[in-house]
Amino acid sequence: MKKILLYALITALFFSAGCVSFKGAVNTGHTAGTNINARETVARAAGDMLDRSYQYGSLDCSGLAQKAYSKAGISIPRTSAAQYTKSVKVEKSALQKGDLVFFNTSGGGVSHVGVYMGGGIFIHAPKTGDSVRKDELENVYWKKVFIGAGNYF
Repeated sequence: MKKILLYALITALFFSAGCVSFKGAVNTGHTAGTNINARETVARAAGDMLDRSYQYGSLDCSGLAQKAYSKAGISIPRTSAAQYTKSVKVEKSALQKGDLVFFNTSGGGVSHVGVYMGGGIFIHAPKTGDSVRKDELENVYWKKVFIGAGNYF
């Protein structure tokens, strides 16, 4: 009888172990349920805007991010500051295609955003008179003004 009870207890512990959750887990940006197609859609939409002229209030940096995410059916805030505040934060080392990368280019907090494409490259709409282009996160300037990353997947 003791063997049966011991066996039942060990079996119950074994099967219930999968239900344990751990508080304080760090979001590395890699989640099992991430929609790969949505990431691809966001990245493709950003790529489709390359070389288009910057337009304040429409195709500026946050507008580019908003349009790219909307192609995947995801609604995000309009300004880069709000996009950063409301996004799910991602470690720089865990960036994936379609994540948003945020910068402090004005000295007053988040003021610029781009769409990460993978391989250290992001697409963004730099400024009036310029066109949507690719840049490297490890560029001296972008590395210095990088604030963080996030997404809405």
